Amino acid sequence: MLLVTSALSLALGRHALPAWQIGDVFWFALLLAVGAFAVLVLSRPNARPIAAGASVAPWLALAMLAAVGYGHRGAIGDVAQRALLAPARPCAAIPISPDGGYRIDAMIGSTAMRFLVDTGASDVVFTLDDARRLGIDPAQLDFSEKVMTANGVVSAAPVKLATLTIGPITVHDLDALISDGEQDVSLLGMRFIQTLAEVTIKDGVLTIRQ
Repeated sequence: MLLVTSALSLALGRHALPAWQIGDVFWFALLLAVGAFAVLVLSRPNARPIAAGASVAPWLALAMLAAVGYGHRGAIGDVAQRALLAPARPCAAIPISPDGGYRIDAMIGSTAMRFLVDTGASDVVFTLDDARRLGIDPAQLDFSEKVMTANGVVSAAPVKLATLTIGPITVHDLDALISDGEQDVSLLGMRFIQTLAEVTIKDGVLTIRQ
């Protein structure tokens, strides 16, 4: 079978068949090879029917499988093509910190920032110090929203982040809050987490996938 398909490819040379036609040739060659083998086994002079049948049975099963595959070759080809051509999804892995939390180093635009992943927080919440590091003047903000934190209800001001990047993962136009409370670290809450395709924790490693 391999010789048949190789010979066809060599014979065609520069005028090679499209991929889907080469697939047709492959399935046809497979069926032809199985059929030829079955004929040879059954036509042997001293072949016993039972022994011959036992020898041919696996090849007949292979022929049936090939026939089914040929009948669904279009769908199989589409699935294979999508699997081969689909780009790998951006992924980042974060080990657990000594304090038992997951602390992530991220980039807000061109500014490096450290966050604590907090699934209990509904938003991305910055401390006042981190807001200043981003060039935001808290005195110019409107702290009109209320946010529940571990320290109770605090006032917060809404801001928009152009980009938030963690490793190969980048989220654009993300809503966030600046807290006037006494939190010591900025929080990466559910507003960011919900933009991800997958979040898993295994063996002390938090894996996020876009």
